Amino acid sequence: CDCGCTLTILYLVPTCCYFRCYVLSKTQPHPGHEKHLCKMVEDKVPIEKIKPLVKDAKYICKGCMRTAAKAENLCAPEAL
Repeated sequence: CDCGCTLTILYLVPTCCYFRCYVLSKTQPHPGHEKHLCKMVEDKVPIEKIKPLVKDAKYICKGCMRTAAKAENLCAPEAL
């Protein structure tokens, strides 16, 4: 990919930032993962706590396609 990462193969699957941030996070949580929307939904955080994080969204996650106001709440954020 064009992200500049140096990994090319992991478990016979091409890797890039998307793969490391999203796919591997399912088995190997990364720092700050507890603040990411995918983890909050998995942990069944009440919707009232999630609403402020998605209001006026400016970023979309390349992994799960969730949106958030701040990049810090997504595993693989990209500006909208």
